[in-house]
Amino acid sequence: MANTKTGENLDSQLLYAIFTPALQKGYAQFAIKKTAPRQMPGGLTPADLNYLDPASKLFHIPATLYSVGQFSFNQMENPPACMVTRRDKPKTLILGDSGGYQILKGKLDVQSDNEREKIFNWLEANTDFAMTLDVPTAFAEDYGQFKECLTATKKHSKYWKKRYPTGQGQGNFLPVLQGGEEAWINEWDDFVSDDKYSGWAIAGKKKKNLYVVLKRLLKLIDQNKLGDKLFWVHFLGVSDLTTACMLTAMRNEFRELLGDNGFHISLDASNPFLLAGGFGQVYTGYKIKRSGLVMPTAKLEARLKNVGSDEPFPYADQSPIGKHLTMGDLVFKRPKNKDRKYGLDTTALHMITNHNVYVHVKGVIEANKKFAMKEEQAQRYFPQTMLSAKSAMAEIIRHEQPFDCLEKHKDLLIRASKAS
Repeated sequence: MANTKTGENLDSQLLYAIFTPALQKGYAQFAIKKTAPRQMPGGLTPADLNYLDPASKLFHIPATLYSVGQFSFNQMENPPACMVTRRDKPKTLILGDSGGYQILKGKLDVQSDNEREKIFNWLEANTDFAMTLDVPTAFAEDYGQFKECLTATKKHSKYWKKRYPTGQGQGNFLPVLQGGEEAWINEWDDFVSDDKYSGWAIAGKKKKNLYVVLKRLLKLIDQNKLGDKLFWVHFLGVSDLTTACMLTAMRNEFRELLGDNGFHISLDASNPFLLAGGFGQVYTGYKIKRSGLVMPTAKLEARLKNVGSDEPFPYADQSPIGKHLTMGDLVFKRPKNKDRKYGLDTTALHMITNHNVYVHVKGVIEANKKFAMKEEQAQRYFPQTMLSAKSAMAEIIRHEQPFDCLEKHKDLLIRASKAS
């Protein structure tokens, strides 16, 4: 008899700064198939990997990020069916990336309004909040390269304003705040912050620098450009537990300042997918200790002894799917590959990706739970620098002269920031 029991509910993902795994299209399409290319263990089916579906036998989370940059322009017009297109919209939250990462990597080239229209329409149809189209500055090594990114972003922004002249419409868009050096940040923000949609997205080399981030957000509040209808701030490409906890603490203080419990901060990262699909790596768990917050990884070695083996998956106790897996479920012969005779097939990679997603989301939730403890309890789990920075952020945001207070705590905030 098939096991119909539903899996672990991780709706508590939404209680903190919301960590949204950056969903990859191959996984998203696999997870709606009726059957896998070969049998999955424990009576599982591809649908159980659909973590947006509360009926999954493994686990459920309501929020994820999905990037339009993974698709060709033709696919944007006719999106393939996947977890996102078949989701229960009222019960899920999809953050949409506009393809900046793919632009940065040279995989997406956007030159015309026809191409911008396809990106815009896909985001509007498939997501709840989405980044406006920008050209990231992460690789800009001098002002000239930075200026090229800003000039191209202005062209994209012009199209967005043409579609929504007042910033209002069906989509909840978030203009992206980029930059590197302080002067670059100011120039970028002075242009972009004229846009008024539903909030902001923060990217660039200093997106995890607590001093820089607070200065940016306090400036937006001072200009009446954060709060009320501008109620969402998303951090692009942030995966670590330290920053996740600090962003939750920051969100809580801004909620108090703005008098708005509907103010949200979210963050995303593709690590769970890239570790598995790109490197055959899995999270071995998560560690929340005074020495630091980490999510160690290990590579799954594919050897002859693993083929058909009943040896348990080495991290079976770290995820719901791990309990079902043996190494024989993951490693297969590759008769056509002379150099790599044994390896993980696509089904195996999707299964260990599911493991990674669970561990990462669970780690963020558990770290935030502990970070919310009273300081005398939290001291058992966190570096003192993190706890001191948490108190400093509260003092700064509540202060009558927040910018002066920010400068007083500048060194502490920088020390507490996780390096990008």
